[in-house]
Amino acid sequence: MMLAAHAVELFLKGVIHSRDPKALAKIHRIDQLAETYYGLFPEEEFAFDVPFQGDYPGFSEDEIATLKKEEPIPSILFRYPVKSSGVEWQGVHGFEAQGFLELIAELRDVFSRISDRI
Repeated sequence: MMLAAHAVELFLKGVIHSRDPKALAKIHRIDQLAETYYGLFPEEEFAFDVPFQGDYPGFSEDEIATLKKEEPIPSILFRYPVKSSGVEWQGVHGFEAQGFLELIAELRDVFSRISDRI
């Protein structure tokens, strides 16, 4: 999962760089890269539902802000198995193999589709 999240980060950086090399600065968060990507590639042919951003269905904006302060952002959680201090992240983190296999196949298709259009 960490490698898949990192692949998404690097793919977004490469695609963003192809259209605007100055847009990246020092962005590592997948949610910020996705926002930059969506701004630079609004065309339908570049549609990409970027994973590893985190979903908070049913939560208010205030609740989401509170949760984000208490837990690592998904792009960090999925890339780094422990905090920089070496302590494991708190919480229950699950993994469902079939769903992840489907995500990997979708990423392969999206990366190929978008790469062919750049």
